Amino acid sequence: MDTSDFIINYNYQGICKIISENIGNRKLALRWKNSEIEKAIYEHCGLKADCYFSLDNKRCKEENTVHQSEILGKSDEYYAVILLNWNQDDYKQMFGGGTRNIRILYS
Repeated sequence: MDTSDFIINYNYQGICKIISENIGNRKLALRWKNSEIEKAIYEHCGLKADCYFSLDNKRCKEENTVHQSEILGKSDEYYAVILLNWNQDDYKQMFGGGTRNIRILYS
């Protein structure tokens, strides 16, 4: 493992622990594609993203990417992970619509 792998894994260990403890039998949905976190999640949890979600209709045209509204309120089916700093509107849309197991992790 080179130094960059160590930094990636160290930074995401907390997120991976939370995912492992809470995902259950749900599908993993990530807010946008992120190769670093996907690598860390796979290495630490053995999980790959089932889909990606976004508010941006252009991104929704990408493979396996759905509009955020398609998973809103479906926390029994999807475990959504948001890795980026989102704006207040994103926060209200995600956490005002039937999500559970909310954890905010600051690095």
